[in-house]
Amino acid sequence: MFVRNDNGSQFIAQEVQDYFLNKNVTQEFTKPATPEQNSHIESYHSIMESAVCQRFEFKNLQDVRSTMNQFRRFYNFERIHGGIGFQSPAEYLVSRGIIMCQESA
Repeated sequence: MFVRNDNGSQFIAQEVQDYFLNKNVTQEFTKPATPEQNSHIESYHSIMESAVCQRFEFKNLQDVRSTMNQFRRFYNFERIHGGIGFQSPAEYLVSRGIIMCQESA
C-alpha cells in the first residue's frame, strides 16, 4: 500500500514514518510546491473545509467523528461528481464493476 502526501512537517515526522513502516505502508512524497501532484485529495480537502469545517462548531471529538463520517458517506455515496459523469463515486465504481454493492447512507 502507498500513501501519497506532501512534505508537511506532520508527514515527515519520524513518528509518522515509523508508523507507516510498522504497517508496511510506503510513503510517497510529492515534489514541494506542487499541489497538482495530489490534486484529487487537495480538492476533497477544499470541499470538506467549506462544507463542514467552516459551517460547524464541534462539541467534542465524538461530534467531529460523527460529522466527518456523515460527510464522507454523503461525498462517496450521494454527491454527484462532474468528472465521473455526474455520478457518485460509488455509482461510478459499481458501473465499472470495481465494487459490487453500496454502503447505505
